[in-house]
Amino acid sequence: MTDITTKNEPDLGYIFFPATHDDALGYPRFDVVMQAQATERHFDPLSVTFLAKSRAGVEHLSIHHPSDNSQPHKILAGRIIVRDRQKKEVEAFTFGADLQIVSSKEQTICVFTSPVPILHLISLQSIAIDFADEVEGFLARYKARLGREYEPRVADIDPMLLYIACLDAIQEKLTHLPHVQAGERHHFQQWIPKEIERLNRAGKRPFLIKTLDDLFAVPQ
Repeated sequence: MTDITTKNEPDLGYIFFPATHDDALGYPRFDVVMQAQATERHFDPLSVTFLAKSRAGVEHLSIHHPSDNSQPHKILAGRIIVRDRQKKEVEAFTFGADLQIVSSKEQTICVFTSPVPILHLISLQSIAIDFADEVEGFLARYKARLGREYEPRVADIDPMLLYIACLDAIQEKLTHLPHVQAGERHHFQQWIPKEIERLNRAGKRPFLIKTLDDLFAVPQ
């Protein structure tokens, strides 16, 4: 079980834990701390919203303080939205994550962990934003094709397999587009093959690679 403590938490109200390697676009863990009393500091979380797998199927959940929802959750691929008391938002994107919730009288802590990067969507000009935009475009197309079947299917996809399939799909797409010579898009185009190669070297790519169509079980 993930160690949950606020002794090293910043006053910001949330924290992304350090990336596992230098070129990572995201983070293995994302904590959100909701306090009973307003801190009146930089960011004061009031709610966390996401899509989760449940016994009833899939549901949109919004966690507030205090929370009696202490059971572990499987989080689906998509956005995690944190809203504060001033109606500001912080957004993250996950390819799938585990969530632990610990609530006391003073605070509620939500801890998201994933075997693949959780992206911090903080700037309109960042490689993480480009990556999330591409992936959300893929997911939107499958949602349009599958309708009500989309959420049950994405709920059963392993985050690592989804991550790898998205990287491969983006790499294939980029081979048919003009190469950008500068800017964030240029860095993004360079990062994709490097990340694929890193996964190869680390032995994290399965012998039989599954495409997005394979994962969503749609005819090619």
